[in-house]
Amino acid sequence: MKQILTTFLILAGMPALALAQPPADALSNFLFDYYVNGTTAVSPTGNLGFIQFPNTSTGSKTSITFLVTSSSQTLANYTLTNASVTPGSGFSLLSTQTAVPIGGVGSLQMSFSPTDANPLQTTGAFQFQLVGATGQVFGVYINLYAGVLKPQLILTYVDPVTGNQFPLTPSTLVQFPKISVNSTASSQILVTNTGTGSGKVDSVSVSGAGFTLTNTPLIPATLPAGASFAAGITFSPTAPVEYQGTATISVGGVATTFRLDGQGTSAAIIYNLVSPSGTTVLQPNTTINFPDTPADGVSRNSVTIQIQNTGNQVGSVSNVNSFGSDFQVANLPALPKSLNPGDILLFNVIFQPAKPGSSTGRLQIGNDLFALSGNGIGSALSLAVDVGLGAVAVSSGGVASLPNTTVGSKLAVYFDVTNTGNQPLIVNGISVSGAGFTVPSPPAPVTLNPFQTTQFLLQFAPVSVATFTGTVSVNGATVSLVGVGQAPPPIPAIAIVNVPSVLAPLQQPSAGVQLSGIYPYDLKGTMTLTFLSDSFVDDPSIVFATGGRSINFIIPANTTQAIFTQASGAALGTLALFQTGTVSGTVSLTVSGLTVAQVDVTPATLPSKGYQIPATPPQLRALRVQSFSGSQIVLLISGYSTPRNLSQLSFQFTAASGANLMTTSLNLDVSGEFLTWYDSAASNIFGSQFTTTVTINITGDPKAITGISVTATNSKGTSAPQSVGLN
Repeated sequence: MKQILTTFLILAGMPALALAQPPADALSNFLFDYYVNGTTAVSPTGNLGFIQFPNTSTGSKTSITFLVTSSSQTLANYTLTNASVTPGSGFSLLSTQTAVPIGGVGSLQMSFSPTDANPLQTTGAFQFQLVGATGQVFGVYINLYAGVLKPQLILTYVDPVTGNQFPLTPSTLVQFPKISVNSTASSQILVTNTGTGSGKVDSVSVSGAGFTLTNTPLIPATLPAGASFAAGITFSPTAPVEYQGTATISVGGVATTFRLDGQGTSAAIIYNLVSPSGTTVLQPNTTINFPDTPADGVSRNSVTIQIQNTGNQVGSVSNVNSFGSDFQVANLPALPKSLNPGDILLFNVIFQPAKPGSSTGRLQIGNDLFALSGNGIGSALSLAVDVGLGAVAVSSGGVASLPNTTVGSKLAVYFDVTNTGNQPLIVNGISVSGAGFTVPSPPAPVTLNPFQTTQFLLQFAPVSVATFTGTVSVNGATVSLVGVGQAPPPIPAIAIVNVPSVLAPLQQPSAGVQLSGIYPYDLKGTMTLTFLSDSFVDDPSIVFATGGRSINFIIPANTTQAIFTQASGAALGTLALFQTGTVSGTVSLTVSGLTVAQVDVTPATLPSKGYQIPATPPQLRALRVQSFSGSQIVLLISGYSTPRNLSQLSFQFTAASGANLMTTSLNLDVSGEFLTWYDSAASNIFGSQFTTTVTINITGDPKAITGISVTATNSKGTSAPQSVGLN
C-alpha cells in the first residue's frame, strides 16, 4: 500500500514524500508450532520452549513436523538454516534448512528412534538460525523431550516336580520326575514383560524324544507391558530309559536354550480291595460298592484300598483324590509316595451320606479312575408350594412369594410334603407365624412311606394394603412367606332402608342397611344415631335397642343385606330397632366406618337418612286417684308433651244420679309449673314425659261427684281426655 500510495502522489505532480523506515523484524514476528505423526492438531512452542515427542518403544520411530510461520515487518524472506539436534540422543532431522517466505510457513521433519541404550526419559536440544534477506539473524533454541517404552522380558519355568517357579537360564536343567511308561509329566516356560514397552516372543521349540510342546499360543507373540506368555512342555516316556532333550525360546531376538531330562520306569502298580474275608483285585474303571449307611451325616462305612508295586522299578503314587460330597479319602500318607518293587501303600475311602438315596462318586489314583457307589438309608423331607399354577419345589430356608391378594379375600396356598428318602417319615410338626397367615385345619401327624406325599392348606388373608411376611415350618424345615395385600375395589352404593319419614313418639321403628349390588368381601360398618331436638334438649331415651346410639353390622361377602350384631358379635338380624322418645325433633341415621378387614372403604359421602318426630298436642297416658279423703281428691296425671311445654289442665266433673253440681268444669293454668319443670336438669332424662299431682278440694257432698275427665293443652293443641271414676 505504501508503494502504491507513493506512486499515486508522484503521478499527481506532488513532490515525493520521505517515507519512514519500516521497523526492524524481531523474533516475535515468527510463530513456532509442531504436530505429531501426521496429525493436524498443532502444539505451539517458542524460543527456549519445548517439543514433547510421544512415548516411543525401542526399535520404533515417531515423527513430528516443525512449522515456522513468518509475519515479517521488513517484508523480507527468511531461511531456517543450520538446524541441528543433540547428537546420540535418538533425535534426528531429515533436513537442516527450509525457506520461510513472507507471511508463509516453513517446515522441517524431525524423528525420535530410541534404542536400548536410551534411558526411560530422553532430552535433547533443537537449534537453528533464521537468516533474513536483509541480513538479520535470529538464533532459536528449543528443548526436546521423549519417553522411551522398553520391554523387560523375564524368563522362568515351573518345576515339574514341586510346581515352584524358577529363573530360566542357559544353564538350567529342567528335571522331570521318574514316571511310568505311557504316563505324562509337564512343565511350563513363562515369559513375563515387567517393562514399560511391548516385547516379542519370537519362537519356542523342543528337541529330543519324549518331549513335546503343548498349549503353546500363536508365535510370534507380542507381549504388552504387564502381559505374560506360557508354553507347556510335556514328558511322555514310552520306554523305561532316561530321556534327554533341549528347549529353546527366543525373546526380543535373544535365544535361550536349556536342557530337559526325564526317566521312564516300568513299575507295575496293581490295586486290591481289602476286606475281612480277604483281598480282591481291583481293576481301574470298575465300581467300589459300600454297605448301606444311615444318612444322618454322622454314620459312616469305609473300605481299604491296597496299592502295590509288583514291577521291578521304583514306582510312584503321585495323587489320590476322591470326588463326590459323600466320599472322602482317609489315612493317606504324604504324596507323591515312592514305591520300591514289592512295596505296599494302604489307605481308606469313607462313605458318609448326608441325605438318603443313591450316592455316586469317583476315586482317582494317579491316572486310574474307579467309580464309587453307596446307598444312604433314612427319610428326607421335601416341600413344594402351589398357589394355583402347579407345585413348585422350595428348599428349607427358601422363600415362597405369594401372588398379590386383595384385602378381604383369602388366598389358598397348598403345601406338598414328600418323603424323598427310603425310610418312613413321620410328619408331626406344622406351624405358621406372621400376620395374615394361617393353617385353618392343621393336619394330624401322618407317616409317609418313601416317595409318598401329604398336603396341607395355608391361607393368606391380608388385612391391610401392605407387605406381609411370615414363616411356615414342617418338621423343622422352614420356608419364608411373602405376600402383598392390595386394595379392595370400591363398594356399591349403600343406603339406609325400612324407616318411614315421620316417626311417632314412644315407638320402636327399625332400620336396615343395604347395598345396591353384591360385594365379594365381608364388609363391616357402624350405623350411628343422632338427635336434633326442636327444644334444644336431648332425649336420652332415643337409642338403639341394644343401648347407645351406635350399632355395628356386617354385610357378608356376596350378599347385599347388613346383619346387625351385639357387642359380643352375636347376630341380631337384618333390622336395628331404636326408640323414638317423647321429644320432637329430627332423628338421623348415618353409616360410617365401612371396612374390608382393616382397609377403610367408606365413600366420600356418608350414607345417612333423617326422620322427623313431630311436635304434637299432649298425650295423657295415665290418670288415677292417688287419694280421696273427705272433701279432698288428689289426682296423679302422667303423659308427655313433645314440644316440652304445657299450659293448661282442664277437668270435667261427672255428677252422681240426682245430684246437682255447682261446678262442672275447671281449667288450671300450669304453664309456670311446667316451664320450671322442663327447664330443670332433672327433666332432661325423661324427655318430655311428666307426672304431676293435682289436689281438688270439694265444697259440699263429695259423693255428688262420680267421675273426673282430664285434658291437657300445649302449644300444639289439646290432648284427648283421660277419665277416672271415684266410686
